[in-house]
Amino acid sequence: MSWLLIAIVAYFFLALVNIGDKLFLGNFVPNYKVYTAIVGFLGLIVFLVSPWFLVWPGGFVFIISLISGSLFLVALLAFFYSLQAGEPSRVIPFIGGLVPIFSLVFAFVFLGSTFTITQVYAFILLIFGSTLIVRLPHRTHWWNKIWESIHPPHHTKEMVVVVSAAVLFAISFVSSKYVFQQVGFTNGFIWMRFGGLIVALWLIAYKDTRQSLINTLGRIKSKKGILFIANQGLGAIGFFLQSLAVSLGSVAIVNALQGVQYVFVIFLAVLVSLKFPKLSGEEKIDFKIIIEKVIAVLIVGAGLVVLAFN
Repeated sequence: MSWLLIAIVAYFFLALVNIGDKLFLGNFVPNYKVYTAIVGFLGLIVFLVSPWFLVWPGGFVFIISLISGSLFLVALLAFFYSLQAGEPSRVIPFIGGLVPIFSLVFAFVFLGSTFTITQVYAFILLIFGSTLIVRLPHRTHWWNKIWESIHPPHHTKEMVVVVSAAVLFAISFVSSKYVFQQVGFTNGFIWMRFGGLIVALWLIAYKDTRQSLINTLGRIKSKKGILFIANQGLGAIGFFLQSLAVSLGSVAIVNALQGVQYVFVIFLAVLVSLKFPKLSGEEKIDFKIIIEKVIAVLIVGAGLVVLAFN
Protein backbone atom coordinates (compact mmCIF):
# COMPACT_ATOMS: atom_id res chain seq x y z
CA MET A 1 0.00 0.00 0.00
CA SER A 2 1.48 3.36 -1.03
CA TRP A 3 1.93 6.23 1.42
CA LEU A 4 -0.66 8.24 -0.54
CA LEU A 5 -3.38 5.64 -0.03
CA ILE A 6 -2.40 5.23 3.63
CA ALA A 7 -2.70 9.00 4.13
CA ILE A 8 -6.14 9.08 2.49
CA VAL A 9 -7.40 6.28 4.77
CA ALA A 10 -5.87 8.08 7.77
CA TYR A 11 -7.71 11.29 6.96
CA PHE A 12 -10.99 9.40 6.63
CA PHE A 13 -10.63 8.20 10.22
CA LEU A 14 -9.54 11.66 11.35
CA ALA A 15 -12.61 13.17 9.66
CA LEU A 16 -14.80 10.89 11.78
CA VAL A 17 -12.82 11.97 14.85
CA ASN A 18 -13.15 15.63 13.90
CA ILE A 19 -16.93 15.35 14.04
CA GLY A 20 -16.69 13.49 17.36
CA ASP A 21 -14.33 16.09 18.87
CA LYS A 22 -16.88 18.83 18.21
CA LEU A 23 -19.50 16.73 19.97
CA PHE A 24 -17.49 15.69 23.04
CA LEU A 25 -15.28 18.73 23.72
CA GLY A 26 -17.18 21.00 26.08
CA ASN A 27 -19.91 18.36 26.50
CA PHE A 28 -18.73 14.96 27.71
CA VAL A 29 -15.23 16.34 28.40
CA PRO A 30 -15.69 19.96 29.53
CA ASN A 31 -11.97 20.67 30.08
CA TYR A 32 -9.63 20.93 27.07
CA LYS A 33 -6.68 19.98 29.30
CA VAL A 34 -8.41 16.73 30.25
CA TYR A 35 -9.17 16.01 26.59
CA THR A 36 -5.48 16.41 25.77
CA ALA A 37 -4.36 14.34 28.77
CA ILE A 38 -6.63 11.47 27.74
CA VAL A 39 -5.02 11.44 24.28
CA GLY A 40 -1.61 11.34 25.94
CA PHE A 41 -2.54 8.48 28.25
CA LEU A 42 -3.92 6.46 25.35
CA GLY A 43 -0.40 6.56 23.94
CA LEU A 44 0.70 4.65 27.04
CA ILE A 45 -1.27 1.66 25.77
CA VAL A 46 0.99 1.48 22.71
CA PHE A 47 4.05 1.83 24.94
CA LEU A 48 2.95 -0.98 27.29
CA VAL A 49 1.62 -3.56 24.83
CA SER A 50 4.59 -3.40 22.45
CA PRO A 51 7.73 -3.75 24.62
CA TRP A 52 9.15 -6.49 22.41
CA PHE A 53 9.44 -4.02 19.54
CA LEU A 54 11.55 -1.58 21.52
CA VAL A 55 15.22 -1.12 20.71
CA TRP A 56 17.25 1.59 22.40
CA PRO A 57 17.55 4.31 19.74
CA GLY A 58 20.56 6.07 21.20
CA GLY A 59 20.60 9.13 23.42
CA PHE A 60 20.16 11.80 20.74
CA VAL A 61 17.33 10.05 18.87
CA PHE A 62 15.65 9.27 22.21
CA ILE A 63 15.65 12.98 23.09
CA ILE A 64 14.27 13.91 19.65
CA SER A 65 11.56 11.27 20.11
CA LEU A 66 10.55 12.76 23.44
CA ILE A 67 10.53 16.26 21.98
CA SER A 68 8.42 15.16 18.99
CA GLY A 69 5.84 13.36 21.12
CA SER A 70 5.73 16.13 23.70
CA LEU A 71 5.30 18.91 21.14
CA PHE A 72 2.44 17.03 19.47
CA LEU A 73 0.53 16.95 22.78
CA VAL A 74 1.29 20.62 23.48
CA ALA A 75 0.06 21.47 19.96
CA LEU A 76 -3.12 19.48 20.65
CA LEU A 77 -3.53 21.40 23.89
CA ALA A 78 -3.41 24.70 22.01
CA PHE A 79 -5.72 23.34 19.31
CA PHE A 80 -8.36 22.11 21.78
CA TYR A 81 -8.11 25.37 23.71
CA SER A 82 -8.86 27.27 20.50
CA LEU A 83 -11.80 25.02 19.67
CA GLN A 84 -13.25 25.42 23.15
CA ALA A 85 -12.70 29.18 23.10
CA GLY A 86 -14.85 29.40 19.98
CA GLU A 87 -14.80 30.06 16.23
CA PRO A 88 -13.81 26.54 15.11
CA SER A 89 -14.67 27.56 11.53
CA ARG A 90 -11.72 29.95 11.68
CA VAL A 91 -9.37 27.93 13.87
CA ILE A 92 -9.46 24.68 11.90
CA PRO A 93 -8.74 26.15 8.44
CA PHE A 94 -6.14 28.55 9.81
CA ILE A 95 -4.15 25.79 11.53
CA GLY A 96 -4.81 23.33 8.71
CA GLY A 97 -3.45 25.80 6.17
CA LEU A 98 -0.34 26.75 8.15
CA VAL A 99 0.85 23.28 9.24
CA PRO A 100 1.82 22.03 5.74
CA ILE A 101 3.52 25.36 4.95
CA PHE A 102 5.61 25.26 8.13
CA SER A 103 6.26 21.56 7.52
CA LEU A 104 7.54 22.34 4.03
CA VAL A 105 9.97 24.95 5.39
CA PHE A 106 11.18 22.83 8.33
CA ALA A 107 11.58 19.71 6.18
CA PHE A 108 13.69 21.66 3.70
CA VAL A 109 15.86 23.30 6.39
CA PHE A 110 16.34 20.42 8.84
CA LEU A 111 15.87 17.29 6.73
CA GLY A 112 17.20 18.59 3.44
CA SER A 113 13.98 17.48 1.73
CA THR A 114 13.60 18.36 -1.93
CA PHE A 115 10.44 18.40 -4.03
CA THR A 116 9.78 17.81 -7.69
CA ILE A 117 7.91 20.48 -9.63
CA THR A 118 4.97 18.06 -9.84
CA GLN A 119 4.87 17.76 -6.05
CA VAL A 120 4.94 21.55 -5.73
CA TYR A 121 1.93 21.83 -8.06
CA ALA A 122 0.09 19.18 -6.04
CA PHE A 123 0.98 20.96 -2.80
CA ILE A 124 -0.48 24.24 -4.09
CA LEU A 125 -3.67 22.57 -5.33
CA LEU A 126 -4.20 20.77 -2.03
CA ILE A 127 -3.68 23.90 0.08
CA PHE A 128 -5.88 26.06 -2.14
CA GLY A 129 -8.63 23.44 -2.30
CA SER A 130 -8.52 22.97 1.47
CA THR A 131 -8.88 26.71 2.02
CA LEU A 132 -11.94 26.88 -0.21
CA ILE A 133 -13.56 23.84 1.37
CA VAL A 134 -13.49 25.12 4.92
CA ARG A 135 -14.32 28.76 4.16
CA LEU A 136 -16.83 28.83 1.35
CA PRO A 137 -19.19 31.77 0.75
CA HIS A 138 -22.14 32.28 3.02
CA ARG A 139 -24.17 35.49 2.87
CA THR A 140 -21.25 37.41 1.30
CA HIS A 141 -19.28 37.38 -1.92
CA TRP A 142 -16.89 34.52 -2.50
CA TRP A 143 -13.78 36.76 -2.64
CA ASN A 144 -14.51 38.10 0.85
CA LYS A 145 -14.79 34.58 2.19
CA ILE A 146 -11.50 33.53 0.62
CA TRP A 147 -9.89 36.53 2.31
CA GLU A 148 -11.46 35.53 5.64
CA SER A 149 -10.09 32.00 5.26
CA ILE A 150 -6.49 33.21 5.06
CA HIS A 151 -6.84 36.21 7.38
CA PRO A 152 -5.67 35.63 10.98
CA PRO A 153 -8.27 35.38 13.76
CA HIS A 154 -9.53 38.66 15.19
CA HIS A 155 -7.92 38.59 18.63
CA THR A 156 -4.17 38.75 19.23
CA LYS A 157 -4.23 36.01 21.88
CA GLU A 158 -6.20 33.66 19.64
CA MET A 159 -3.84 34.37 16.76
CA VAL A 160 -0.77 33.60 18.91
CA VAL A 161 -2.31 30.35 20.13
CA VAL A 162 -3.32 29.02 16.71
CA VAL A 163 -0.03 30.01 15.05
CA SER A 164 1.86 28.38 17.92
CA ALA A 165 -0.24 25.23 17.48
CA ALA A 166 0.55 25.14 13.76
CA VAL A 167 4.29 25.61 14.36
CA LEU A 168 4.35 22.93 17.06
CA PHE A 169 2.42 20.46 14.91
CA ALA A 170 4.85 21.07 12.05
CA ILE A 171 7.94 20.63 14.26
CA SER A 172 6.45 17.46 15.72
CA PHE A 173 5.75 15.94 12.30
CA VAL A 174 9.13 16.90 10.86
CA SER A 175 11.04 15.62 13.91
CA SER A 176 9.02 12.39 13.77
CA LYS A 177 10.14 11.97 10.16
CA TYR A 178 13.75 12.26 11.37
CA VAL A 179 13.16 9.64 14.08
CA PHE A 180 11.56 7.25 11.57
CA GLN A 181 14.57 7.65 9.30
CA GLN A 182 16.92 6.74 12.15
CA VAL A 183 15.19 3.84 13.94
CA GLY A 184 12.31 2.78 11.70
CA PHE A 185 8.60 3.38 12.06
CA THR A 186 7.66 0.95 14.85
CA ASN A 187 10.40 1.91 17.30
CA GLY A 188 10.07 5.60 16.57
CA PHE A 189 6.30 5.58 16.99
CA ILE A 190 6.48 3.85 20.37
CA TRP A 191 9.24 6.07 21.81
CA MET A 192 7.39 9.23 20.75
CA ARG A 193 4.28 8.15 22.65
CA PHE A 194 6.41 8.25 25.80
CA GLY A 195 6.97 11.95 25.14
CA GLY A 196 3.22 12.48 24.96
CA LEU A 197 2.80 10.64 28.26
CA ILE A 198 5.15 13.11 29.95
CA VAL A 199 2.93 16.02 28.89
CA ALA A 200 -0.20 14.15 30.04
CA LEU A 201 1.37 13.63 33.49
CA TRP A 202 2.28 17.31 33.60
CA LEU A 203 -1.31 18.28 32.84
CA ILE A 204 -2.86 16.17 35.60
CA ALA A 205 -0.35 17.56 38.10
CA TYR A 206 -2.83 20.44 38.37
CA LYS A 207 -5.60 19.72 40.86
CA ASP A 208 -8.46 21.08 38.75
CA THR A 209 -7.40 19.03 35.72
CA ARG A 210 -6.99 15.91 37.84
CA GLN A 211 -10.43 16.32 39.40
CA SER A 212 -12.03 16.93 36.01
CA LEU A 213 -10.32 13.78 34.68
CA ILE A 214 -11.68 11.73 37.59
CA ASN A 215 -15.19 13.06 36.93
CA THR A 216 -14.88 12.22 33.23
CA LEU A 217 -13.66 8.69 33.94
CA GLY A 218 -16.65 8.23 36.24
CA ARG A 219 -18.94 8.67 33.23
CA ILE A 220 -17.03 6.31 30.91
CA LYS A 221 -19.53 3.46 31.37
CA SER A 222 -22.39 5.61 30.09
CA LYS A 223 -23.56 5.52 26.47
CA LYS A 224 -21.70 8.76 25.75
CA GLY A 225 -18.63 7.33 27.44
CA ILE A 226 -18.61 4.31 25.14
CA LEU A 227 -18.98 6.58 22.10
CA PHE A 228 -16.16 8.76 23.42
CA ILE A 229 -13.84 5.74 23.78
CA ALA A 230 -14.78 4.60 20.28
CA ASN A 231 -14.01 8.08 18.94
CA GLN A 232 -10.61 8.03 20.62
CA GLY A 233 -9.96 4.58 19.16
CA LEU A 234 -10.66 5.91 15.67
CA GLY A 235 -8.35 8.82 16.42
CA ALA A 236 -5.58 6.42 17.42
CA ILE A 237 -6.00 4.48 14.16
CA GLY A 238 -6.02 7.69 12.13
CA PHE A 239 -2.94 9.09 13.85
CA PHE A 240 -1.10 5.76 13.47
CA LEU A 241 -1.81 5.68 9.74
CA GLN A 242 -0.92 9.36 9.36
CA SER A 243 2.42 8.73 11.09
CA LEU A 244 3.01 5.70 8.86
CA ALA A 245 2.36 7.85 5.79
CA VAL A 246 4.84 10.44 7.10
CA SER A 247 7.46 7.72 7.58
CA LEU A 248 7.01 6.51 4.00
CA GLY A 249 6.43 9.76 2.12
CA SER A 250 6.96 13.52 2.26
CA VAL A 251 5.95 15.03 5.61
CA ALA A 252 4.91 18.31 3.94
CA ILE A 253 2.78 16.61 1.29
CA VAL A 254 1.14 14.31 3.85
CA ASN A 255 0.17 17.37 5.91
CA ALA A 256 -1.07 19.15 2.78
CA LEU A 257 -3.38 16.18 2.21
CA GLN A 258 -5.47 17.41 5.12
CA GLY A 259 -7.78 18.80 2.46
CA VAL A 260 -8.88 15.19 1.91
CA GLN A 261 -10.04 15.16 5.54
CA TYR A 262 -12.19 18.23 4.89
CA VAL A 263 -13.73 16.50 1.87
CA PHE A 264 -14.64 13.51 4.01
CA VAL A 265 -16.11 15.82 6.67
CA ILE A 266 -18.39 17.41 4.05
CA PHE A 267 -19.69 14.07 2.80
CA LEU A 268 -20.12 12.68 6.32
CA ALA A 269 -22.00 15.83 7.34
CA VAL A 270 -24.32 15.42 4.35
CA LEU A 271 -24.98 11.78 5.24
CA VAL A 272 -25.71 12.70 8.85
CA SER A 273 -28.07 15.51 7.82
CA LEU A 274 -29.96 13.12 5.53
CA LYS A 275 -30.35 10.60 8.32
CA PHE A 276 -30.97 13.15 11.07
CA PRO A 277 -32.35 16.33 9.42
CA LYS A 278 -32.79 18.13 12.75
CA LEU A 279 -29.05 18.07 13.36
CA SER A 280 -28.40 20.23 10.32
CA GLY A 281 -30.22 23.16 11.93
CA GLU A 282 -31.96 25.90 10.02
CA GLU A 283 -29.03 26.85 7.81
CA LYS A 284 -30.01 26.99 4.15
CA ILE A 285 -27.57 25.84 1.49
CA ASP A 286 -28.11 27.60 -1.81
CA PHE A 287 -27.04 26.51 -5.27
CA LYS A 288 -23.99 28.80 -5.38
CA ILE A 289 -22.56 27.33 -2.18
CA ILE A 290 -23.04 23.79 -3.49
CA ILE A 291 -21.28 24.66 -6.76
CA GLU A 292 -18.31 26.20 -4.98
CA LYS A 293 -18.02 23.22 -2.64
CA VAL A 294 -17.94 20.96 -5.66
CA ILE A 295 -15.22 23.13 -7.23
CA ALA A 296 -13.17 22.97 -4.03
CA VAL A 297 -13.50 19.18 -3.89
CA LEU A 298 -12.42 18.96 -7.53
CA ILE A 299 -9.33 21.06 -6.80
CA VAL A 300 -8.33 18.73 -3.97
CA GLY A 301 -9.05 15.79 -6.25
CA ALA A 302 -6.78 17.32 -8.90
CA GLY A 303 -4.00 17.53 -6.32
CA LEU A 304 -4.48 13.84 -5.52
CA VAL A 305 -4.37 12.91 -9.21
CA VAL A 306 -1.15 14.88 -9.68
CA LEU A 307 0.41 13.03 -6.73
CA ALA A 308 -0.84 9.64 -7.89
CA PHE A 309 0.81 10.05 -11.29
CA ASN A 310 3.97 11.69 -9.97
